[in-house]
Amino acid sequence: MTDPRKILSAKTPLTLAGVPAGFLPVLLADLARAHAPGRMVLIAPDEAEMRAVAATAGFFAPEIEIVSYPA
Repeated sequence: MTDPRKILSAKTPLTLAGVPAGFLPVLLADLARAHAPGRMVLIAPDEAEMRAVAATAGFFAPEIEIVSYPA
């Protein structure tokens, strides 16, 4: 598994693709912790996935604030 700090210290923008849906909330929680106190954005393909990721990421990282904006 890649260290989240390596992803966050990249010199150019990155696209993380092909992340299994069940692992996405864990990855986002780890990245948010490593990036604190900065901000992160996830653009979900639909409202159902946005709600699922927001609910589950909060379980893995209850200390982060999650703000959801439905399309």
